[in-house]
This record gives sequence, C-alpha cells and structure tokens, in this order.
Amino acid sequence: DLNIPSLAEDECIGSCDWTRRVENTSDETLTWSVSIGGPPGFSGSIEPPVFTLGPGETQDIAIEIQVTAKAADGEWNFGSINLDETSGNHPDAHWPFAIIPISSNYPANLDIEARTTSGSVVLEDLVSRNISDFHTEVTGLKKADRHAFTLTQDNDTSADFPDIFFDDPTTTQFVPVTVPADSFSVIADIVETSSPDLDMLLFLDADADGPDLDDVGDSSENPAACQSASGGSSEFCEILSPTPGTYYVAIINFSQNKDGGDPIDLATAVIPVDGADEGNLTVNGPATVTDNSPYSVTVNYDEPGMTAIDRLYGYFTVGSD
Repeated sequence: DLNIPSLAEDECIGSCDWTRRVENTSDETLTWSVSIGGPPGFSGSIEPPVFTLGPGETQDIAIEIQVTAKAADGEWNFGSINLDETSGNHPDAHWPFAIIPISSNYPANLDIEARTTSGSVVLEDLVSRNISDFHTEVTGLKKADRHAFTLTQDNDTSADFPDIFFDDPTTTQFVPVTVPADSFSVIADIVETSSPDLDMLLFLDADADGPDLDDVGDSSENPAACQSASGGSSEFCEILSPTPGTYYVAIINFSQNKDGGDPIDLATAVIPVDGADEGNLTVNGPATVTDNSPYSVTVNYDEPGMTAIDRLYGYFTVGSD
C-alpha cells in the first residue's frame, strides 16, 4: 500500500482498511487528533486517534472504515480523514477517501458446461457482508428457445452502429421474443456459427409497429436495448427488469465464412420473476457468514430431460433468511 495522501477502494465489503505514515517536519513538538468525516452509512476507527510527535518523528496510522446498510452499493462515496493540530499554530490536514461498497464478490455470471444431466460447481473464496442465517432463492433453470437460420454478409460493413442493423433487411435476421410483465430478464445468446464475426442487438419494440431504428436510439443509453459487437461471434445480451412487450433480436453477419451464408444457432430465453423455481437448481452454503471471511457455495443442477444441445438459464440470490 503506497503511502499516498488519499484512500480509495472500489470493492469494499463490510469494511476496508489502510495504513498511512506521517512525519513531523516542523521544529516543534506537536499533537494531532484524527477523525473521520464521511457521508451517512460510514463509521470507522483510527489508531491512534491522538498522537504527539517531536521534530522529525514519524507515526503509523491504522484506518478502518465500516460500511453500514445505509451506504449505496455500487456507487462512489466520498469523505475524508481529518488531522487537526491541537495548538492551532499549524495548519490542519486531511486525506480524502473514495469507496465503492459492494455486498459480495460473487461473480455476475456463472457458466456451467454440463457433461451430465446432474452435477455441481463449487464457488470458492467468496466474501460478503454478514449473513446470520444463510438463505438462497432460486429461479430457473429455464430451457431456452432455439432459432436456426443462415445469414449472408452485410452489404455495407462500413455503416455506423446501430444503423447497420436496419440499413438492409435482407441481410439482417430479426427474431421476436415476447416478454411478459414482471420478468427478471430477457436473454439472447449466440450458441454456434461458422461466421468469425457476428453482431447482435436486442431491443424493445417500443411503438409496437415492428423493428426499426427509432426503437433503439442510442443503445448505450437505452435501458431497453443491448448491443453486443465484440469483434467475434460469441455475442450475448441480457436486459434486466425488462419492460413487458415484444423484443427483437437483430443479427448481422459482419464477415461471411461459407458460400451461401453461415448457419447460426441462437438461444433466447425470458427468465421469470423471483422464486419461479423449476426444481432443477439448488444452492448450498454455510449457516452463517462474517464480514470478509472466505467461504464456499455449491451450485447443484439436476435436469433429467436436458440434452447435449440444450441451453438453460436461471439465477439465484443469497442473503439472510
């Protein structure tokens, strides 16, 4: 940890800590008191809270900041460590701090390549905030719908995105997906293709008159649109808490590999509301968890009807009962 006059942590789970060293560069013996100034949702401890240094002497300061439930997860929060010189004859100092609280280091996505109809995966070295009574809620696993088609190369690969999806309907494949109210998410996933480069757009038909560019606008700022254009063919889109309605998956072939066009296997799925348990996914973990103490969670799947070509999607949440 560098001895710099600021403190930052973009993954603070429960609490985060730093050590800083200060030196008295004056020719007097001075005393400082140290305090934490921050937004609601933060508390902390400093050791020592008061110290005295002679000329040229140094002091290590241990700082721990605790995050409470009032702090907003996933957002930068700012405060300062204040060093007040008690005589008033010398200027005070402060170290700014910036913290992003998170509830855990659980992965955002878990991909399981299943070779049998049942099995398990262990997630190790997980840390989270305190859990007094480990509880999980499972939704899924839900089998995806599959769509097979062939696409030739787009006629104008120099066109801007997302305009390129709409400039020539003969080289764009549109696949409709109906999303009911209170769905958790809608997913589009390229499973297999011979094309080295596909691009995909998932969006809500907002005006209910079929797919058009007006539905998308600026896809980076439209919560009802997702663009996946990675430079390869493994494209994936998911829209969380989708507005109910008809969505379209638009796919173009940016680089054709086979004469006559490249075959494409697309999976689409709508994940239902919380707790729509299909009985084929369970999650097990320890009874209790303390802040920042590593633990493991086992994810079990059991779907007798699953075949080698199936894609299944779901999600689970972990917390205190």
